[in-house]
Parts: sequence; C-alpha cells; structure tokens
Amino acid sequence: MRLPSQSLLSSILLATAASTLAAPPPSADVLEDVIVTANKVAEPLNKVAASIGVMTAADLASSRSVDLQDLVNHVPGVSSDFAGAPGTASFAVRGISAGGGTSTTTGMYIDDVSINFGNFGFAGAFEPAFFDMDRVEVLRGPQGTLYGAESFGGTIRFVNTAPTLGSFEGYLAADGYVQSKGAGGGSAQGAVNLPIAPTLALRLAGIYQHDGGFVDHVGSSGATVRTNTNGQTITAARATLVWEPAEGLRVTPLVEYQHTDNRDTWTYDRSLGEYKSPRLLDEPLQDRFRLAAVTTAFEFGVHTLTSVTSYVNREIDRIQDYTIYDVGYVAPPVVA
Repeated sequence: MRLPSQSLLSSILLATAASTLAAPPPSADVLEDVIVTANKVAEPLNKVAASIGVMTAADLASSRSVDLQDLVNHVPGVSSDFAGAPGTASFAVRGISAGGGTSTTTGMYIDDVSINFGNFGFAGAFEPAFFDMDRVEVLRGPQGTLYGAESFGGTIRFVNTAPTLGSFEGYLAADGYVQSKGAGGGSAQGAVNLPIAPTLALRLAGIYQHDGGFVDHVGSSGATVRTNTNGQTITAARATLVWEPAEGLRVTPLVEYQHTDNRDTWTYDRSLGEYKSPRLLDEPLQDRFRLAAVTTAFEFGVHTLTSVTSYVNREIDRIQDYTIYDVGYVAPPVVA
C-alpha cells in the first residue's frame, strides 16, 4: 500500500543458477507473450477471448506493488473499501459488490485454490504478500462458469512461481525506504529452486516485510501522546513441490503460511491535522493464514483432468476502541 511519500534507500538483488547464460547479441526489442491460465489452460494473453488485466512479476517489481491495495492503483476496474487495516477491506471488480452481508462478488484464488472467506464482522478479504509471484490475473466478470457464484463481478488469481525440474536457481532481494512523515521500512525476500530428482523439484520462498507507521495519537488537549503507531510486519513462507512420476501426470503439493502483525489502525481524523488520531487506545490486528493443497493434473490427448484438494484456515484477532463513539466523550454532559 502507498503510504506518505517515500524514498527508496537501497535495493539488493542476488541470483544464482546452475548454468551460465551468454549475453545475447544486440537485436531489436521483441515483445514476449504473456501466458495466462485464466481459462484453465495456458495460452497467450492476446488469444484469450475475455477481458483480463495482468501484472507480471516484472510489472509488480517495477511498480513496487506489494499487496492488493497496490493492485487497485494499477489495474483498471479493481476497487476496494479500505476499512482501516490490511485484511479488513472488500475488493470489487467492475464496481460490482455485495453491498452488505457476508457474501462476496469477487473470487480470489492462489493458483487454483479458492481463498474466499466472505465478509464476517470486521474481517475482509485475505491480502497475500506479493513474493516469488509469477503474475496476478484479474478476470472481469461474470466468471461463474469457471469460478463459481462468488465470481459474479470477477476473479483475482495470484499465480505463484512454479518449481522447475532439473534446474538449481534462486534469488535474494532487499530494499528499504524512508517516509516524509513517519518511520521507515523495508523488506527482504528470496526463493530457491532445488532439483531433487529428474522428476522431482522443490521450490522454497519467503518474505519479511516491515512497513513503518505514520499515524500519531493525540490527547484531549491536542498534544501528541504517541507517534507512528500503525507499523506493520508481514512474515510469509511457501513450499511447492512438483512431481512428474509418469508422462502426462503432474502432482503439485503446496504449503503456505502468512502472519500479518498490524499494530494499530491506519485511519485518522483530518480535522486534528495530518495523520492524527483521537483514539485513546491502539487497535492492533493479527491475521494468520494457512494453506495446504495438492493439485494433480493428468493430460490425455488434448484434454487435461485436474483435481485440486485443499485446506485453508484463517484466524483474525482485532481490537477496536469505541471510546470516541461514546456520547459522554463526544458531548460531555452539561452541569446546571
């Protein structure tokens, strides 16, 4: 998410591969095909008869997009009703939203696993950290035929980088920033692809991301009592295995975990000044997400039979301060 204006401090990128790549001879710029799987088959984006927005890994890196809120700023037709902290917003495609209740009109998937949770109380859509991601696909709806009733407005797919057979490679990247108002932050992420056997490969990836706070709490006198309270830390890890025991058969187990530790709400009261909040207490949020899945694909001729078995669990703990809504606080009683 975009915070107060930021300046990038540093960027480090290390990579390793089993083979040495020779520099290609100078040539005219060539546009590479963007391959998507929106229709359950891999095909070039310009051949898909549907309205799709795609951000590749290069697009995500160049735009410094780190989460779903950044996606709203770069993909036309995607909107959100940010509700004070990551993990509390609802997302809509083409402006079609449920308008209340616990249902949702935007389907969300990690690879082929549904991560829709609906809108329960003060919890919104799960917002996965963008790390070791091949691309993000936004399919403008309705997409009920392929993705079910909860994709009436559209579908957002987070496609992870898949393990590669026979190749040892990896990378490590880090960056940091300072803000014009608030504390600095930064992140470090990396991945490694391990060829275990000719038909077996494992890919491990992880990220640590800290976003500095920028909201200050003020007391009844208007004086600042706490600064930069809404810092946030995200830690996430993923393990993906690819096994091809026979020709045309591909088994892909996946395990992923993410913990979002948000220390306070991001909302503030403009009447008190820039990024000032009158709340007496911090409003922390803990969001823990767990996913385990096995995808099995069997190709026979021009057809592919795919089975997806998954377990998804999400736990949210949130504290909210309702003192400012108390009549005695907003309008003290008048003593005759």
